[in-house]
Amino acid sequence: MSKAHITIAGVATILFTLGACATAPAQPVNQNWPEGRFIAETKSWGNPVMHFEVDPDGTAEVWQIRQTTGGGFNDYEIAKYHAAIPAEALARFKTGMGSYVTGKIRQPKCEGFVTDAPSTSLRWSGDTRNFGIYLGCTDKKSTQYAGGYLNLIEELRASMQIDPVPFQDWPPAR
Repeated sequence: MSKAHITIAGVATILFTLGACATAPAQPVNQNWPEGRFIAETKSWGNPVMHFEVDPDGTAEVWQIRQTTGGGFNDYEIAKYHAAIPAEALARFKTGMGSYVTGKIRQPKCEGFVTDAPSTSLRWSGDTRNFGIYLGCTDKKSTQYAGGYLNLIEELRASMQIDPVPFQDWPPAR
Protein backbone atom coordinates (compact mmCIF):
# COMPACT_ATOMS: atom_id res chain seq x y z
CA MET A 1 0.00 0.00 0.00
CA SER A 2 1.10 3.52 -0.65
CA LYS A 3 1.45 6.10 2.09
CA ALA A 4 -1.45 8.10 0.58
CA HIS A 5 -3.69 5.00 0.70
CA ILE A 6 -2.81 4.31 4.35
CA THR A 7 -3.43 7.93 5.29
CA ILE A 8 -6.84 7.99 3.63
CA ALA A 9 -7.73 4.65 5.24
CA GLY A 10 -6.53 5.91 8.64
CA VAL A 11 -8.52 9.13 8.38
CA ALA A 12 -11.60 7.21 7.26
CA THR A 13 -11.27 4.90 10.29
CA ILE A 14 -10.96 7.85 12.67
CA LEU A 15 -13.95 9.62 11.13
CA PHE A 16 -16.04 6.44 11.26
CA THR A 17 -15.11 5.90 14.92
CA LEU A 18 -15.92 9.51 15.84
CA GLY A 19 -19.21 9.31 13.97
CA ALA A 20 -20.20 6.17 15.84
CA CYS A 21 -19.47 7.83 19.18
CA ALA A 22 -21.32 11.03 18.37
CA THR A 23 -24.50 11.80 20.23
CA ALA A 24 -27.38 14.07 19.34
CA PRO A 25 -26.33 17.71 19.42
CA ALA A 26 -26.95 19.35 22.77
CA GLN A 27 -29.21 22.39 23.00
CA PRO A 28 -27.05 25.51 23.18
CA VAL A 29 -26.77 26.85 26.68
CA ASN A 30 -27.47 30.54 27.03
CA GLN A 31 -24.86 31.77 29.49
CA ASN A 32 -26.61 35.14 29.82
CA TRP A 33 -29.95 33.75 30.95
CA PRO A 34 -30.44 34.73 34.61
CA GLU A 35 -30.95 31.93 37.11
CA GLY A 36 -34.22 31.44 38.91
CA ARG A 37 -37.87 31.98 38.09
CA PHE A 38 -38.81 34.22 35.19
CA ILE A 39 -42.09 36.00 34.64
CA ALA A 40 -43.57 36.74 31.21
CA GLU A 41 -46.37 39.26 31.18
CA THR A 42 -48.35 41.40 28.78
CA LYS A 43 -50.30 44.36 30.12
CA SER A 44 -52.74 46.76 28.59
CA TRP A 45 -53.66 49.91 30.48
CA GLY A 46 -51.93 48.41 33.51
CA ASN A 47 -54.12 45.29 33.49
CA PRO A 48 -52.50 41.89 32.97
CA VAL A 49 -53.61 40.26 29.72
CA MET A 50 -51.18 37.33 29.77
CA HIS A 51 -49.05 36.17 32.69
CA PHE A 52 -47.00 33.10 33.46
CA GLU A 53 -44.12 32.32 35.80
CA VAL A 54 -41.60 29.58 35.05
CA ASP A 55 -39.12 27.88 37.38
CA PRO A 56 -35.81 26.50 36.08
CA ASP A 57 -37.13 22.92 36.32
CA GLY A 58 -39.97 23.70 33.88
CA THR A 59 -42.77 23.92 36.42
CA ALA A 60 -44.95 26.94 35.82
CA GLU A 61 -47.85 28.98 37.10
CA VAL A 62 -50.26 30.27 34.45
CA TRP A 63 -52.83 32.97 35.07
CA GLN A 64 -56.17 33.09 33.33
CA ILE A 65 -57.50 36.63 33.46
CA ARG A 66 -61.05 37.79 32.88
CA GLN A 67 -62.91 41.06 33.23
CA THR A 68 -65.48 40.98 36.02
CA THR A 69 -69.08 40.98 34.89
CA GLY A 70 -70.41 44.50 35.17
CA GLY A 71 -67.00 45.68 36.32
CA GLY A 72 -65.29 48.83 35.30
CA PHE A 73 -61.76 49.72 34.33
CA ASN A 74 -59.18 47.69 36.29
CA ASP A 75 -61.83 45.22 37.49
CA TYR A 76 -60.57 41.76 36.67
CA GLU A 77 -60.25 38.36 38.28
CA ILE A 78 -57.47 35.81 38.08
CA ALA A 79 -57.50 32.02 38.29
CA LYS A 80 -54.09 30.35 38.65
CA TYR A 81 -53.09 26.98 37.21
CA HIS A 82 -50.04 24.75 37.62
CA ALA A 83 -48.30 23.72 34.41
CA ALA A 84 -45.28 21.76 33.19
CA ILE A 85 -43.03 22.68 30.27
CA PRO A 86 -41.00 20.02 28.42
CA ALA A 87 -37.24 20.55 28.81
CA GLU A 88 -36.70 20.86 25.03
CA ALA A 89 -39.34 23.60 24.73
CA LEU A 90 -37.86 25.51 27.67
CA ALA A 91 -34.34 25.23 26.20
CA ARG A 92 -35.57 26.48 22.79
CA PHE A 93 -37.32 29.41 24.46
CA LYS A 94 -34.28 30.39 26.54
CA THR A 95 -31.98 30.16 23.52
CA GLY A 96 -34.29 32.15 21.23
CA MET A 97 -35.30 34.70 23.84
CA GLY A 98 -31.70 35.01 24.99
CA SER A 99 -30.93 36.62 21.64
CA TYR A 100 -33.46 39.34 22.42
CA VAL A 101 -32.54 39.82 26.07
CA THR A 102 -28.80 40.14 25.37
CA GLY A 103 -29.28 42.44 22.37
CA LYS A 104 -27.91 39.93 19.87
CA ILE A 105 -31.16 40.66 18.03
CA ARG A 106 -31.27 44.43 18.37
CA GLN A 107 -34.49 46.25 19.10
CA PRO A 108 -35.10 48.75 16.29
CA LYS A 109 -35.96 52.36 16.91
CA CYS A 110 -39.72 52.84 16.95
CA GLU A 111 -40.38 54.95 13.85
CA GLY A 112 -44.15 55.21 14.14
CA PHE A 113 -46.49 54.27 16.95
CA VAL A 114 -50.00 54.25 18.27
CA THR A 115 -50.65 55.29 21.84
CA ASP A 116 -52.18 53.09 24.51
CA ALA A 117 -50.99 49.82 22.99
CA PRO A 118 -50.04 46.87 25.23
CA SER A 119 -46.51 46.21 26.37
CA THR A 120 -44.90 42.90 27.16
CA SER A 121 -42.04 42.09 29.50
CA LEU A 122 -39.77 39.44 30.91
CA ARG A 123 -38.35 39.80 34.39
CA TRP A 124 -36.54 37.51 36.78
CA SER A 125 -37.12 37.01 40.48
CA GLY A 126 -34.02 37.89 42.44
CA ASP A 127 -32.54 39.81 39.52
CA THR A 128 -32.73 43.47 38.57
CA ARG A 129 -32.89 42.83 34.83
CA ASN A 130 -36.14 43.50 33.05
CA PHE A 131 -36.75 43.25 29.33
CA GLY A 132 -39.76 44.77 27.64
CA ILE A 133 -41.26 45.68 24.30
CA TYR A 134 -43.92 48.27 23.55
CA LEU A 135 -46.31 46.67 21.07
CA GLY A 136 -47.57 49.92 19.58
CA CYS A 137 -44.72 50.52 17.13
CA THR A 138 -46.08 50.42 13.59
CA ASP A 139 -42.96 50.45 11.41
CA LYS A 140 -41.99 47.22 9.65
CA LYS A 141 -38.75 46.54 11.57
CA SER A 142 -40.43 47.03 14.95
CA THR A 143 -43.43 44.85 14.10
CA GLN A 144 -41.12 42.09 12.84
CA TYR A 145 -39.04 42.34 16.02
CA ALA A 146 -42.12 42.22 18.26
CA GLY A 147 -43.58 39.40 16.15
CA GLY A 148 -40.50 37.23 16.66
CA TYR A 149 -40.58 37.89 20.40
CA LEU A 150 -44.31 37.12 20.64
CA ASN A 151 -43.86 33.93 18.58
CA LEU A 152 -41.34 32.67 21.15
CA ILE A 153 -43.79 33.46 23.97
CA GLU A 154 -46.63 31.71 22.12
CA GLU A 155 -44.52 28.62 21.31
CA LEU A 156 -43.60 28.27 24.98
CA ARG A 157 -47.19 28.81 26.06
CA ALA A 158 -48.43 26.21 23.52
CA SER A 159 -45.94 23.64 24.86
CA MET A 160 -47.27 23.95 28.42
CA GLN A 161 -49.18 21.05 29.89
CA ILE A 162 -51.66 23.01 32.02
CA ASP A 163 -53.59 21.33 34.83
CA PRO A 164 -57.34 21.46 34.07
CA VAL A 165 -58.25 22.55 37.61
CA PRO A 166 -56.92 25.82 39.04
CA PHE A 167 -55.04 25.76 42.34
CA GLN A 168 -56.41 29.25 43.01
CA ASP A 169 -59.89 29.60 41.60
CA TRP A 170 -61.83 32.70 40.61
CA PRO A 171 -62.91 34.84 43.55
CA PRO A 172 -66.45 34.16 44.74
CA ALA A 173 -69.19 36.19 43.06
CA ARG A 174 -69.80 39.53 44.71
